[in-house]
Amino acid sequence: MSHHNYQRMVQKRTWILIILSLVTVSTFLSDLRFGPAAYSFAEILSAVFGMQSDPALQLVVWEIRLPIALTAVLVGASLSIAGLQMQ
Repeated sequence: MSHHNYQRMVQKRTWILIILSLVTVSTFLSDLRFGPAAYSFAEILSAVFGMQSDPALQLVVWEIRLPIALTAVLVGASLSIAGLQMQ
């Protein structure tokens, strides 16, 4: 394999990793955003960073949506590692 082909392969893999990371972050944020109670991204982010005074929003984000979203990301990562080990 020539040096040029190796660089192209590394660059392609880097872009794939960046795109998949952005997809993961966007689905994580969407999981926080959408649900029975309608809140905007700004409200969700302010609740995550502690700038929201609405106790109902704090409860929904910290006790319901955030644990579910984090569990989904961790389970997905665990399954990908398990799949890697199976190969």
